[in-house]
Amino acid sequence: MGRDLPTLPLAAVLTVTALSVTLLRLPALRSTNAGTVTALVAIVPLVATIFLVLGSKRAKPDIPLFRACLFALFVLLLAVGLFRQGQSGFVFSEGSAMVQVSVLVVVSLFAVLTLMQRLSKPNERLVAIAVGLAPVVFVATNIGLDMLGIEPPASGVSEAVPPAQLLSFLGLTIDRSAFPLSRSYNNFGVIAGASLAVSLVLTRDGERLTRSAGVLGAVLSVYALLRVDTRAALLFAVLAAAACTVTPATFRRSIAWVPLLIPVSAFIVLTITSLLGSTAFGGELTRTRGSDLASASGREFVWYPVLTFLQQENPWFGFGAFGHVVSGVSGGYAARFGGRPDALLISTHNFGLQTILDVGYVGLVVVVALLVLSLRNSALGSPTVESFPDAAICAALLFFVLAGFSEATPTLYAPEAFFAWVPMVIWGLRNRERIDARDPVPGGRSTVRREPA
Repeated sequence: MGRDLPTLPLAAVLTVTALSVTLLRLPALRSTNAGTVTALVAIVPLVATIFLVLGSKRAKPDIPLFRACLFALFVLLLAVGLFRQGQSGFVFSEGSAMVQVSVLVVVSLFAVLTLMQRLSKPNERLVAIAVGLAPVVFVATNIGLDMLGIEPPASGVSEAVPPAQLLSFLGLTIDRSAFPLSRSYNNFGVIAGASLAVSLVLTRDGERLTRSAGVLGAVLSVYALLRVDTRAALLFAVLAAAACTVTPATFRRSIAWVPLLIPVSAFIVLTITSLLGSTAFGGELTRTRGSDLASASGREFVWYPVLTFLQQENPWFGFGAFGHVVSGVSGGYAARFGGRPDALLISTHNFGLQTILDVGYVGLVVVVALLVLSLRNSALGSPTVESFPDAAICAALLFFVLAGFSEATPTLYAPEAFFAWVPMVIWGLRNRERIDARDPVPGGRSTVRREPA
């Protein structure tokens, strides 16, 4: 399949890709909002890998122009949004905006320039595994740090910690736990859910070492999800893994259209939770007795002011980062968070609504298009020995879409999820030879074809 990367650049790509989320979040050990120096130091391994790959005479980028331009437009919209917020000074300064834009650009360039390379089939498989394992490594690192007694830095926000309800079903009374490198319970729950989706798929891989990594990752992910008590993430991870492996090929191809539901995801969630809330089982799913499942654990009271605002305004390009603050929308639901000093900063808990407020309807169209193209390309292969890593990435991407129905993720508000999501999207957008999805027999005879740009 053409030229391949030499051993050293390939090893750097594999190592840094697998460690990327962990490396980028290490500054969080110092504070919840990492300083300029620590944030910039964290991107040094990514920059070094970029130069190592580009400096290789055998490196041969294979970048599909349209898909790359679409992704570049998305990054540009995010960068402009960060600069707009920095200039307004509502949440952070221009200097902070510059740092965040630098990290965003480096992560994006790393994904494009190192992952969109011509690779032999065995090396392509290795890189796909590294991309998929990034959230697994992050979860494992957090569990290790937690066992060493390292606690997350204080956020300065005092709030009651409810018990972990999932563990209570097992007869254990333990409070929800935060992990050292993540900002919140829900954020860590999302990345742990992505880790579980990847791990479940890899347990079906043809190679023993990959299967073992999948089993270990699944155990660690379930442990993390039980500790942070994120029930939806656990459900979405299982559904995403099943959809990308055990379903017929025709169904897997239809997965690509799921992102089209993002604009109406809030209504879908409220419809489902309303139906569940009217059942006896629904009462067991609420985290506290004062919580109402029919309102999606209070999300209805967050979404209603946002939807009312969008009926009156047409934010084609949004209000920049923290658009819910700049637009004043968060003032309509801040009181729901019990007087927390950071109540105005709390996101909309929905990827579609948050995207509209930040980068507008234009940004929403762009990101939905990116997800459709990436999922379509990732779901084309049948789950054979060669394509299980691709199926794992497909499962993680599908999980992120579903998780975004009830959380503002993967966005810059959930950096751990965002840093894992970018390489996965790029991996789905790249050109490469594919096993034809029309082959219904795993491991059977398949047609290899080349995806056009």
